[in-house]
Amino acid sequence: MASLTLGVLAMVYKNNLLEPGPLPKEIQQAAVFQADANSALLDHSSAPMIINTDAAVQKRTESSQILVNINTAGKGELIKLPSIEPVTAERIMRYRDDFGRFNTIEDLKNVKGIGSKTLEKLKTHITLN
Repeated sequence: MASLTLGVLAMVYKNNLLEPGPLPKEIQQAAVFQADANSALLDHSSAPMIINTDAAVQKRTESSQILVNINTAGKGELIKLPSIEPVTAERIMRYRDDFGRFNTIEDLKNVKGIGSKTLEKLKTHITLN
């Protein structure tokens, strides 16, 4: 009997309280505006979408023009390099503290988080002097 009562109450709750009502006019207008603004994106929905933030664009622009000495650079300089995030920059500095200077660019592969692909991106942007 309790199960039956609980089931009936659940159906009443679902039917009466959870039914969506009409949307306020402001939300309807915002939804139409949003759809119009993004209609060009819908045409290319099968293509992968890349979201560029201002910070990512700025980092990419800076990294294309930068040359950093990895033996003396601080965290701020290191994170301007392509594929180097703050954690990796700290690991580079910690590696220098523990093992001394980088003698070759290939020594960067000893830092956790830097592999062959990342090293290829970095080679034109780093110096050892």
